[in-house]
Amino acid sequence: MSEEEHSLSSAPSSADCFRRSKTYKPPHIRRNGYNIRSKSESTPKPSTQVSNIPIDPDAAEKRRQRFANDKKKDNEQYGLISRGEDNRLQRDPQARSNYFKKIQQDFTQDLSNSDVETIRSSFSRLTLNEKENKQLIDNTLMSLRKLREALLKFDPDEFTISVFLYSIRIATRVGHYQTYVPSINYLLKHHSKLSASNLNEIINIFALHLAHFSNNNEDAIEIVHKYANDDIKLHSVLKAWRTLDYFTWLNLYHSESDLLYHRMMQFGENRMINHSLKCIQKSYFQLPKDYVDSVFHIDFETLKTKFACDWTLKEQTVVIRSRT
Repeated sequence: MSEEEHSLSSAPSSADCFRRSKTYKPPHIRRNGYNIRSKSESTPKPSTQVSNIPIDPDAAEKRRQRFANDKKKDNEQYGLISRGEDNRLQRDPQARSNYFKKIQQDFTQDLSNSDVETIRSSFSRLTLNEKENKQLIDNTLMSLRKLREALLKFDPDEFTISVFLYSIRIATRVGHYQTYVPSINYLLKHHSKLSASNLNEIINIFALHLAHFSNNNEDAIEIVHKYANDDIKLHSVLKAWRTLDYFTWLNLYHSESDLLYHRMMQFGENRMINHSLKCIQKSYFQLPKDYVDSVFHIDFETLKTKFACDWTLKEQTVVIRSRT
């Protein structure tokens, strides 16, 4: 065989070239290849075995009700119109009414306490259980804000007034001026629609706030002269505060039976007691303990602890300063 014939015979055929050009595929994914796993092994069939665990119909019903309640809660979660979150309350009067009822039901604390000792214990509980009550108070104030924002678009009616009054009473009780101040200002713009008792209530709160929290005596007197000029007791409180008449002011403060007015005056308690301590310190060497108790209306030991008073007690006499 010649050299040319040998080279031709050893050259790969076209079939060999085609087979070599094909991409290699493992046998288990070739269409006609061999697979070491059978179809039944590679694709397990779902089990047809029926579970023998019994189904509790009561548990199933409770689960259904729980999901139904969760859905209901989602429907009751409203947003703030001022943030562009939600305007359902603005569009639906019935939703506003239902939401207000829910707020009142959730906030179960009684607003009609009139006893001074009950007032004191009430604020003590709010302090002692601060973590426990904070969430409830925050939720209530936020819910009321959502409701008030939904009502600003409309002329105030009886429902609107009741919502704003309720907001003022809740916020005043916990000292949340960010709620009760704008709410009072809104109602004062529409004061002709308020009853005499409701107008007098918010004027007392606002005037006492301006004097005792903001120390703005001029505005406090101005608003009283404008809306409640014949309220003798309010005039007496503001005068005692303005002139630093601690004896009269402390008597009025501790005899105040209205929870909301008492709360506003509480903003000024520390300032007035500290002022009275300085005055007595400069004026007396010693005083009977009964008299000191009658001035401050608190226990002598509490007075020493809370206000860092260095007076001492000798039998029934309070030693204010030494004569030497």
